Amino acid sequence: MGPFMLPAYIWAGYKSSLDVATIWQGETVFFSVLMLTLALISDIDIESEKYRRLGSARLEFYVLKRILLLRKYNGSICFVPAPGFEDVGEASGSCVDSMRPLKPRQHGYQGPKFDLQNANWGKFDGPFVSIWLHNVQWGAENTLAAPDAKLPQVNEDPIHAAVEASQRRMKEN
Repeated sequence: MGPFMLPAYIWAGYKSSLDVATIWQGETVFFSVLMLTLALISDIDIESEKYRRLGSARLEFYVLKRILLLRKYNGSICFVPAPGFEDVGEASGSCVDSMRPLKPRQHGYQGPKFDLQNANWGKFDGPFVSIWLHNVQWGAENTLAAPDAKLPQVNEDPIHAAVEASQRRMKEN
């Protein structure tokens, strides 16, 4: 399934759950789909803005500057491993004790709907130079960062599915 077929799947009414990363940082909670970067990559992306006058060379310039003046970030990353990756990281029992409960929201994503307390958590302890979490294969046009990452797949032919969905909608009206 290529990216050009996705509109046909959407039009046909197919939907699928997405993996959403929930990031707790003190009282602040972030949600991320597809990709999350922290530390080095975020520093380069955000801080290189002050060199916009260099055009696209600003990124290369700031990469060199950041590598020469490398920062390290202390912290821990707790995660629930995907099936087949249970041996990644140190087993840590439960990381939920260190997290504050999510405050109810009126709109938008409400947070994970599974039992975080009894999940088999993994953990990485810092210091970290960079953190780059992927739900997709490509981090950039020329960077295959996570070759085994896969979006949910639909096995039917999307054109056939779109025609069937169109016929169903016509019958309903």
